[in-house]
Formats: sequence, structure tokens, C-alpha cells
Amino acid sequence: MRVTKFSVIGVPEERSLEEYLKKIIERLDNQERLIRDLEERLSRIEGRTARVGEPASIQPSLLRVLRALLDTERPLGTGEVARRLSLSRHLTSSYLNRLSELGYVVKEPNLEGKSPRYLFRVNLEALPDSLKKMLLNRREQVK
Repeated sequence: MRVTKFSVIGVPEERSLEEYLKKIIERLDNQERLIRDLEERLSRIEGRTARVGEPASIQPSLLRVLRALLDTERPLGTGEVARRLSLSRHLTSSYLNRLSELGYVVKEPNLEGKSPRYLFRVNLEALPDSLKKMLLNRREQVK
């Protein structure tokens, strides 16, 4: 498929739509890497280090996702979390999967058979006490 009017947004007219979309995906991947790098640097600057016997602290972006999930009474899909946080679905999905790997979020299949395929909810039992206390205190302040 050839596209002829993309020159307005910076794509030469001779490029195909597929090439243009590949370029967008590359840029999104680069932005995701930059965000992760910035979060790691921010964590180092803030001096966030794990105490003996405590798990390592989590990145601020992951904390935002946890807060968004905790602010609702029901499990959410990736798209809804992304909308609430004004993030891309791709980036939100990677954050949710990371939280799931840490055990802080439970990833459940949506048994209603509708989209989204998976629903996510906070696993309060798995959260470190300090993180749980911070999230629950904030939740009470919002109410």
C-alpha cells in the first residue's frame, strides 16, 4: 500500500504505510528505553536502596500503576490503566507484566470472554509492609 500525503507529518511521499508504522514502533521502543533509564537514574539520585531484609524499591512509574489499580474496586485491563495514567498501552503492558513478575499484581484471564484478555489487580499480601502502608495511606487520603 502506498501513501502519498504523509509528507505533511514528516514522512516522504515515497515511503509506504508499513515503513512509516515500523518507524513509529521503533520510536516508541526508544522512548520506553529512555523512560526506564531515567527512572533508574532517578532512583539512584534519590538514594533508594533496599535495606537488609527488604526487597528493592520499585520504580516511580510502577508505583503509579499500583496506585491506579488500588484506586479502583475492580480488576482493570491494560487499556483502562493506560487511559487513567495517560500512557501508551505498550508501555502500560510492560509495567503491568513487570509488577506481575514481582508478585505485586495478579494477572487474571478475563472469564467474561470480552476484551480485555487479562485483568489486573493489586496483590496486597505480596507487597512489602512499607509500600503497602504508603499505598493504603494515600488511598485513605483520596477517599
